[in-house]
Amino acid sequence: SEADEAQTEAGKKLKGEEKNLSAVQRSKTTAETTVSLQEKEIKKLTREVDEDRQTTTDDDLEKAVNDAEREYESQAKVLKKLEEQCEKMSPELIEGELQRAEQACSELKKQISKDKEQARDLEIELHTIGQYGLGEEVEQRRGERDVAEQELKRLELDAKAWGLLKKTLQEAESEAKERFLAPVGERLQPYLKLIFPATDLLLDEEKLEIKALRREGVEEPFTSLSIGTREQVAILVRLALADLLREKGKPVTLVLDDALVNCDDERFRRMELALRRAAENIQILILTCHEIRYQSLGAKIVRLADCKATGR
Repeated sequence: SEADEAQTEAGKKLKGEEKNLSAVQRSKTTAETTVSLQEKEIKKLTREVDEDRQTTTDDDLEKAVNDAEREYESQAKVLKKLEEQCEKMSPELIEGELQRAEQACSELKKQISKDKEQARDLEIELHTIGQYGLGEEVEQRRGERDVAEQELKRLELDAKAWGLLKKTLQEAESEAKERFLAPVGERLQPYLKLIFPATDLLLDEEKLEIKALRREGVEEPFTSLSIGTREQVAILVRLALADLLREKGKPVTLVLDDALVNCDDERFRRMELALRRAAENIQILILTCHEIRYQSLGAKIVRLADCKATGR
């Protein structure tokens, strides 16, 4: 009986092993098929590479890459030059010049219309009274009209040029605002967390002004905040802007004149942490008549009275 049971158990194991062997054989067949397909694909790709090498050499490809890099560098220089020109130009000045050109065009059109009426009246009078002397005046008026029309065309071209420049500057200004807001916001966030945890600052994209604070999903307009809070937020924005300028390679010194007089003790302590963090990278000068409040800041104190006494 035990032998029969062992035989039955062995038979079951044998069937299981046969199933496993069958599965392995099927996997082997599938793998061989996959390998065969991959070998065919490799041969196909190799033929394509060889064909491409017959028409385009590695030197040609390298030359094309070098040409593309030089073109990119050239375009980058042009873009930098245009950005520098845009920084030197004021949109307000361009707007004024455009308005001046448009007004000048309008006045010239009126003058041309008036000259044409006078010329027409003179021609009628010439034919009526038969005075050939008036013909010279008519010709003079026509000459003046031609000159005025040429001046009008010039001013119209001038106005179009100013208009194009204004549009270009507005587009550059819009792009500059996009490049300005995001970097300032990124550098502002660490300072903001020190003073106002779980708070976001919203900046006006058009005026580049502080718009509101968002706390727990609720927006609080900047003008509705307390004087102390507005003062603290304004200082944090200046710290972020100073960090951005420093990273751009600009020399930065931040001067604060009794800027935290409306802070309570707890908020003042947090603002000191923000100032100390910023002072690791930029120079900050604080002018104050409340010296005792800043003693905990650990910064160097220079008294104007002492400087006057020593003649420095």
